[in-house]
Amino acid sequence: MISYERFRRKKRDLHEWYRRLKKILLIPFIKPLKSKENSPLHIVSLTSYGKRLANTAPYSIITLLNQKTKPDKIVLWVGYQDEGNIPKILKILTKKGLEIKFCEDVR
Repeated sequence: MISYERFRRKKRDLHEWYRRLKKILLIPFIKPLKSKENSPLHIVSLTSYGKRLANTAPYSIITLLNQKTKPDKIVLWVGYQDEGNIPKILKILTKKGLEIKFCEDVR
């Protein structure tokens, strides 16, 4: 028999896993970003590093791409040292309009 607290933790972990999986499964249905003529440009610029590059960034970007009002451009800035650590999911999102740019890490 497991404790109530352990049960709640497992339930929360399962819910988080399901939430992330649901976002990943929506990727094929995301429409690519389109720039609108004669309208102000809405650019979302993000930065990420290390573990967050795989654990948090993809889900934030998927959420931005699924919004009703989409930005014209999404730019993800990554340090040169993480250039080889770009997860596959982010590479897939580049086909939907995400731009990945590299810069010096100023942490």
